[in-house]
Amino acid sequence: MLFKESDLAQDVNLDQYMYLTEQESKMNISTIPVLENSRIGIHTVDFDNVQKIAEDYGCDYLTAINSIQESNKLDSVAVAVDESTIIEDASIINELENVIIKPQSENSTAYQFCEEMANAYLESGDEQYLDAIVLDEGIVDSAKNAINNIKDSDTYKTARQYNPKNFVINYKFVKLFGKDKSTADNVKMAYRANPKAGKTAAAVAGLGAVSVGLLGKKVYDYRKAIQMANNKPKSWISQKIASLRGIYAKWLEAAKKESDANKANVIKKAAASLLKIIDQLLVKMQKLSDRY
Repeated sequence: MLFKESDLAQDVNLDQYMYLTEQESKMNISTIPVLENSRIGIHTVDFDNVQKIAEDYGCDYLTAINSIQESNKLDSVAVAVDESTIIEDASIINELENVIIKPQSENSTAYQFCEEMANAYLESGDEQYLDAIVLDEGIVDSAKNAINNIKDSDTYKTARQYNPKNFVINYKFVKLFGKDKSTADNVKMAYRANPKAGKTAAAVAGLGAVSVGLLGKKVYDYRKAIQMANNKPKSWISQKIASLRGIYAKWLEAAKKESDANKANVIKKAAASLLKIIDQLLVKMQKLSDRY
């Protein structure tokens, strides 16, 4: 959304607030956290802070790092860079001397989104959960299209034959995206139907075996992720790649510890599928890079 100055003025009267001077706004180098890591025997500083110093003082990264070292009376510090940041722009490594990598946080939205979809794939074997990792916002669009298709009489009649329990989440999508009353009524009617078949209306709508209710709900729960995908697409993709790398390593470790050979093979095959998804995401990110 594009905001005009007049729109901003209506919401916030900036004149009523005090302003810092440019000098006061700069980050104080002596206050930047420098952590000692006893495991690897080195002091570390976060790349975000190095970047902020470089921006505030108009210098390159190495000069910013030297300033931090001098302020803390250290001979050297290693710069801790997020794995996703390096995936997004590998050239950053060339601008730094001593780099260590921070893995994607398991508490991050990207990791939790990828882990839930990956675990659903591991449990079900349905690759549409993996497709959701690549498409995420596209899955939401597919879910919306599936709901619209229920308005079609033939689709609606067929939909009534399938498991109605999944239609409740469709109705949530109807409300979320402001569909018209007739669509909402059709969804509610399909939900109230009482068929015995085990398939879903999503299959009729072209989504395959995974229902809008199952797959759509998982994506619906990560609306923040979809916003990230729209606002910072390259960053979001790189975070998903870093997350999948972590999940891949975790699955291989689980396969090693698994005493049941068949279960171990299932995990290994699923892990191999994650590598294919990583490749697809790398291609997607490269296309974004070529566009700008």
